[in-house]
Parts: sequence; structure tokens; C-alpha cells
Amino acid sequence: MEERKGIVKNAVRFLSALAVCGALWGLMPGAARADGPTMITSSTKEWSGEIVNLAGIDVTIEGDVQVDGDTAIRLTDDSVGGSVRVTVSGAVDAADGATLTLGEGVTLKAAGMNIGNAGSGTLTVEGPGTLNVDDGTICGNVILKGATVVVKEGGGTLDADVPDADKQGVKGDVTVDSGRVSITGGRGTYNDNTGIGGPGIKGNLTVYGGEVDVAGGALPSDSSLTGPGGNGVAGNVTFKGGKLTITGGAGKGEGQADGIAIAESGKLTNDFAGRGWTDIAGTGAGTEIGTGTNQDLESNYEKVEFQSPKHAITVSESAKGRVTLSNSAGECVGVYVTLTAVPDNDCKLAGLTVTAADGTDVPIRDGSEWNTNTYVFTMPDQAVTVAASFKENNSFLGSGTSDDPYQIWDQADWQLLADKVRNGNEFETLKP
Repeated sequence: MEERKGIVKNAVRFLSALAVCGALWGLMPGAARADGPTMITSSTKEWSGEIVNLAGIDVTIEGDVQVDGDTAIRLTDDSVGGSVRVTVSGAVDAADGATLTLGEGVTLKAAGMNIGNAGSGTLTVEGPGTLNVDDGTICGNVILKGATVVVKEGGGTLDADVPDADKQGVKGDVTVDSGRVSITGGRGTYNDNTGIGGPGIKGNLTVYGGEVDVAGGALPSDSSLTGPGGNGVAGNVTFKGGKLTITGGAGKGEGQADGIAIAESGKLTNDFAGRGWTDIAGTGAGTEIGTGTNQDLESNYEKVEFQSPKHAITVSESAKGRVTLSNSAGECVGVYVTLTAVPDNDCKLAGLTVTAADGTDVPIRDGSEWNTNTYVFTMPDQAVTVAASFKENNSFLGSGTSDDPYQIWDQADWQLLADKVRNGNEFETLKP
């Protein structure tokens, strides 16, 4: 009886916590409460500290935003789930040395990003949320930790006296600790019919883990412009783990060259051998690129690929459902693995674990910003086993004893518990 009273007390605490979470909405200046996905225009121009938002509320900020110091954008409570998009019509101007944390389910979309004085500073972007800089440039150095980052056609299409002005995807250096990163250079025009592709990254690239794809800018196929494509990385490249693909942008017109993966002046340092191709489509004969420090590539490769070692992923069989993998053949160290839970009819996921070969638990996070009912973990440097449990809807796992307590996984379980409570905290039965 005491155990059951304890469960009821916990349910009361949970419902009280939800009420407190709703009150936290006031921390988002200029926003209002809404019951469904709603577009809200905020006048907020300076960010510092923690900005809290509710799932399902999208925010648009007109003009530029100044990130004065360490800033975190989060949902009100991770247990609520869902997602939120913050759109900045102008640029995000970040202080040098600041950290921008994008929480679970959060997407920040901006027209550009300037870091420090004249784009010479360094910003750390932490996940698990998403930073999206479409048709813009990140001016400065970025350290990426667990975020999904997309920089598409950096700099957009520009008319400029200097052919290579502001068309790079990232103007400074890029360091990737983990996450998913896609950076593409832009393109510019400097007379009526001549264009040029910009580099994906103008500075240096260092990859310790994650899945990274960098490409030089390519001239649009639907225009009359002709000119060379952009290089993938203009500086040095260091590869320490994960997956890395660098591609030069396609040139257009007779005699116009495609860009190359790593500029001739750049040096390559890699811990794991890779492959290089001499044509942009990657269909030519691949050439092995060995490990080493400060290498000059023997050929001007238009595409290079590197991968750290793969380890096996085993999925244990489950009753009432199954789990599918993004790559059942195993995955490279430091790369995200996506798990999709597929319950049987009238069932739902009750628990999910990933265990490394040495017996340690591998952290799992919600991957719903990419697809619903998905979960993500980072592949460790050893094999792992995935185990899931499923249960029927409107039922508890466990028998309610100290050895086999009831398991409460979600709001539906709490509601079921409340429905079964009787006067004086007495129960008829917890199992339907």
C-alpha cells in the first residue's frame, strides 16, 4: 500500500511540474502562449543567458540579433517533446568566445552569422538542435559540438568588383567535434556573363567526429553564366574520426575548370586512409590516400572521402515491435546512428537502450527533428547492442511490487494511473 501511495504522490508532483513549465513561457520576450503551431514576431534583439520556448511555437525576429554572451535556446521542458523554429531575417552577430546551445528540437535559421570583430572571432555551437544558414555566410571561426549545421550556397549570388568576395560558406576555420554538418560555397558574378564558385570553407577544417560534407560553389545550370567552380576547402584539412566528404564545385562552359576538394596550397593530415577521385561525379578510378601529417596531395582531387573504422551494431529481438537502423552493416566511430522504433498495432515503445561491448550505456537522444519516432546515438569505438521493449496501449509494465515496480514512461501512463486511483489512494487494479 505504501508503495502505491508513493506512486500517486509522484504523479501529483509531475502534474505540478507541468504547471510550473507553463509559467516559464514568460521568459521569452515578445511572445505569447498558443495551443498549436503559431508564428509569432518577436522584437527581441539581444540574447544572453537562457531563452525558453514552448514546443509548437515558431518565432520570427525581424532584422539582426546580437548574441552578447553564452546563450541557450531550449524548449520549456525536455519531457514535453515537440519542436520549435526561431527565424532571424537578418544576421546573428555573436560575441567572440561565446557558446550558442540549441536544445532538443530547436532549429535556429538565420540569413548569416558574424562572429567577433569583423568576423575574426570564434563561436561554439552545441547541439542537439539545428543551425540553418541558408544563402548566407558564417564570417568567423566555428566549433561544432553535436549540432546539425547546414550552410547552403554561402553568400548567395553577388555582383561584386572582386570575383571571390563573400561567397564562401564559412569565412574562417571550422572544427567539428560531433554532429551532422553540410557546408556549400556560394557563387558570384563580376561581369554580364562570367561567374565564379566560392569555397565551402575559406579557412581550415578539423574533424574529430560526426558526419561532415563540404562542397565548393557551383555555377547554376539554369543561367548563362560561365566560369570555374569553387574549391571545397581553401585551407588545411585535419581528419581524426567520423566521416568526411569534400567535393569541388562544378565549373560551367568550355575550358572552365571544376573546383578541387582541397586547394593546392592546403595540407592534409589524416589518421585514417581515404580515397580520392579525379572527377567530380566520383566515378573515376579511386586512388588511395595514405595516413600522415601535412601531406601535399599528389593529384588535384575533385573529391575525397575519409572514414574512421566501423563497428558492428546488433539489435536484440523484441516482442510487440521492432527497431530499424540507419545502417545495419555497422557505423564509423563518431557518427550518428538513427534508430526507428516500429511498434505493432495497438502497442508503443516502453524502453530503449544502447549498450557498448564493455557494458557501458551509450547515451541516446530524441531524433524527432529529423523524423518522428526516431532516436539517435553517437557510435563509440566499439560494437554496441540495441535493445527495445514495447507494451500494449493502456497497460503498465511491471506488477507493482518492490521487485517488479510499475514503469511509468509517458503522459499516457500518468493519465492511466490517475484513472485507476480511487478514494483514499485505494486501487481496484492497475492492469486493465
